[in-house]
Amino acid sequence: MPANRRCIRLGFLLATLPALAALSGCAEDARPSEHPGVTIGEVSFAARVCADGPTLEGIDISHWQGSVNWDQIAAGGIDFAYFKASEGTGYVDDQFARNWSESRRVGVARGAYHYFRPEMDALTQANHFLSVMGTLEPGDLPPMIDVEETRGVGCTGITNGIRAWADRVEEATGRKPVIYTSIGFWSGSVCNSSAVNDLILWAAHWEVTCPTIPDAWSDWVFWQYDVLPGVPGISGDVDRDVFNGDLAALAAFTNSAPVCGDGRCTGDENHTTCPADCPICEPIPPEGRIVDDTEVCAVRVGGSDSWFNATDGGYGGSLWWTHAWDDPDPDNQTTWQLDFVEAGNYRVEAYMDADYAMSHLAPYSILHAGATDNVTVDQASIADDWLTLGEYAFAAGGGQHVHLRDNTGEAYSLRLRIAYDAIRLTRLDPPGPDADADADADPDVVEDVAADADADPDVAQDTGEDAPTDGQPDVIYIWVDDGCGCRAAGDASAAGLLFLPLLGLALALRRRRR
Repeated sequence: MPANRRCIRLGFLLATLPALAALSGCAEDARPSEHPGVTIGEVSFAARVCADGPTLEGIDISHWQGSVNWDQIAAGGIDFAYFKASEGTGYVDDQFARNWSESRRVGVARGAYHYFRPEMDALTQANHFLSVMGTLEPGDLPPMIDVEETRGVGCTGITNGIRAWADRVEEATGRKPVIYTSIGFWSGSVCNSSAVNDLILWAAHWEVTCPTIPDAWSDWVFWQYDVLPGVPGISGDVDRDVFNGDLAALAAFTNSAPVCGDGRCTGDENHTTCPADCPICEPIPPEGRIVDDTEVCAVRVGGSDSWFNATDGGYGGSLWWTHAWDDPDPDNQTTWQLDFVEAGNYRVEAYMDADYAMSHLAPYSILHAGATDNVTVDQASIADDWLTLGEYAFAAGGGQHVHLRDNTGEAYSLRLRIAYDAIRLTRLDPPGPDADADADADPDVVEDVAADADADPDVAQDTGEDAPTDGQPDVIYIWVDDGCGCRAAGDASAAGLLFLPLLGLALALRRRRR
């Protein structure tokens, strides 16, 4: 919703009147929320209205954000999202269909919005929007109308058009629509009309602690508070929003009770109550296990237009692949996040499908017990089998991983595929409570690197701080989902959950050669 950036920052031409500018929709108003507001001439300015309690983070996006990574968005703490579906009487946003389906797949509450053109027939616009959005499903948010322009239409004409659009959409969906607008625009361009104040307010007001809303409304449900970068899965700036309530309130607002088995982790569902809808990164048991590319543990980063999913091979019948290239910076990367029940020594192997594992210089990084080992392997050296990446001592707990990037050094013109499939971890020393004691007594068992690094300067050279990386960072940061309704960023400590430092760069590399 780019026009909100205006926020009527001239304060309805009050910028030339400093004493009045503080009352505009772009200045934070220090009055309490119960203040009745101020009227200057024919223009009214309502007071700040703060959230009633807890809030949830959300975004609103359109084709301007390009093709976004919904797995990363869901793992990055975003609980709801609205997408532009249509504008006027004929325009369709070319990212809407993908955003609509992908957000549902990852369990982010979704909503569709229409960019309103006051000079065009409102009923035609409403029918156009409904044809693009389709039928609302359980768990969907109410439709929203984005009102930011007059296009030469007066106050009454604008509100009459909004009313016609909203009534038609409510008739078709059974849901009262949301209206997005700002205090500056509504007060200055729509005469502070109360003709459509039955619609649910989405207030646009940036860089304040609480939004100031038109006095036609007494409260808001959504608030767009800024446009900022930093949402994992989205390159560049994105409109940032909050919902006035907690997860239970959001679930209620969608008019749908959580249903275990619907493939969506919503409301108060979590991994304990509904593991099918709310998967987590399962820990590695003492004997080891296979971590497949389909699990939450496998986090992909990069351009969605250069990742390809193959369902005709690989371990378990699927894998991901991209092309290797020789750029100094990686574009596509995958991190298999590892959390061990017990410390121990494990053989690490990666599955190679002959049709997709073609790189001869695939660069893997293994972060284990505080140390990082970088291994370059020939994926094509083995066909439809497990390729050994080495044997490593892992500590108990998380903050460890296997990482693979696509900048192998091989020319893109070779069109060599690089495969991202399952990782197999096989325990080498006896698991159990006596494993650590056996390791100390047996010199053939690899000792815990982190424990001995301080005592042995040669070992210290192999830690994550000093290990050679060929220009790549030793510690890879990732975003993870620690359970439905509990999406959060991990901290950047060695024991915490981590975030990819190259995420912004990888997602910004739209020069990707597809």
